[in-house]
Amino acid sequence: MIWVLGTEFKKLSGFYPHLIIEGDSGTGKSSLIDSFSKADLLTNISGNLFTPFAIRRLGNNSFKPIAVDDVFSIGENYFGHLRVFMNYAYTSKTEKYGYDKEEFISCAPVLLSGHKNIDMPDTLINKVIKIKLEQFTDSNNDWSTKKWPKKKWKAFIDDINQQDFYEKMNTCTLALSEINPLLSETMVRNQALMLTIWIYMRQFLGLSNDNLKNHLKILA
Repeated sequence: MIWVLGTEFKKLSGFYPHLIIEGDSGTGKSSLIDSFSKADLLTNISGNLFTPFAIRRLGNNSFKPIAVDDVFSIGENYFGHLRVFMNYAYTSKTEKYGYDKEEFISCAPVLLSGHKNIDMPDTLINKVIKIKLEQFTDSNNDWSTKKWPKKKWKAFIDDINQQDFYEKMNTCTLALSEINPLLSETMVRNQALMLTIWIYMRQFLGLSNDNLKNHLKILA
């Protein structure tokens, strides 16, 4: 939930990790993506809707995440195009694509799902967060997708002071580095961003962020 609601923070961070959800058939991966899509929190271009141009046009200068459910269904050729887009989109780089070399500012974070391990090349392995889904039902996510105040949340993010954001990011980065010293710098940075977003979500909801270090140890 933090990942899908936090993509606007890319304006502050300059980067945003992609998300991979793996799980056996029947664990609810498609239901989870569908619930986010119905709540207009992401765009689902799975199956026949996926084309290399479609993802670039949807992701052009946009922070709204794009989901590709059952990524193996799009075929290896299209999956290759998707990985190229993901590389550019991690830090919002400009890409020239197509016969006419049309320019796209690839921004949108990507959510992938699959029933088995989704391999990433070395250039992407540190730019994704992987989670294993055990079981999801639509009722589990009802409050967060259908009732989340998206406009107020976006306005809240727009008002965040850049220096305050950097200070919170630094606190999370240092805490995670101590807890997981073997993680790469990029992976620590990705996790620190998610934790920073979580802190702001608590602030937005009027919850206390006292004992922050204890919260970070639990979440990490």
